[in-house]
Amino acid sequence: MLREDQIDIIRNHVPETYFDQERLIRYLSIHDMVGIEVFEYVAKEVYPKHSRDRTALPVSFCDGNHGTRFEPMPTDVFVRRIPFNFYIEGEPTYVDDDGNEQERWHPIEITNLTYCIGSEPGHAYHNHRETPLTLEDAYQKLEFLYYEKGFTLEEIFSYTDGEQWCCFDDTYADWFDYLDMCFQLGWDDYMPKAFYYKYNLAREALGKEPVIFYIQDIDSEAWKNKGPDAVEYSWFCLLFYLKSKKSR
Repeated sequence: MLREDQIDIIRNHVPETYFDQERLIRYLSIHDMVGIEVFEYVAKEVYPKHSRDRTALPVSFCDGNHGTRFEPMPTDVFVRRIPFNFYIEGEPTYVDDDGNEQERWHPIEITNLTYCIGSEPGHAYHNHRETPLTLEDAYQKLEFLYYEKGFTLEEIFSYTDGEQWCCFDDTYADWFDYLDMCFQLGWDDYMPKAFYYKYNLAREALGKEPVIFYIQDIDSEAWKNKGPDAVEYSWFCLLFYLKSKKSR
């Protein structure tokens, strides 16, 4: 049976718009282990019947084919991670450029994080990392930030919004890689204002090569003049760029 404090977590963190709280409570009350099937079981079909995706679940939580990276876990652990798996930032709808209200197709914030799970280090955007990010590693980082350091869910899930350099999933993986380096170096600046400036400082402090960027990766205006002789930004120029950008 679930404890009262665990039921409170469900009541406070599982949005009824997209999920059936009562179903989740019943499921967790009779299971010692929780598998990927729980997400499909409690998800409500909130999108039109002709839609390819009928629920708001992240792709990796939709079924066994896509969700093989989600390993079964004890019920207590699953409940502890409910705040991350079901967090929605802002309203479930938005107004488009034409003034029409639209449903957010992927309102669950962890959707963005799951895109980078298992990204191979050999990929062009990941070749500076030695190992791919796993879902379990991501959960442990989220628990550390939320439960141990007291950052809010909004602070955690909105941090990469202003730090991305090519796409959000790369930034999540780099951020959690940076946290590992913080643990090794004894640093406590877990959400630096100029992320890649501090990320490269950590890499150099541990004897790793800094990340080299192309100017097109961090300056959208540069794409307009992109040609065969695109200039590679050295990391020293990047430090100056990011520091000056943050101070504006």
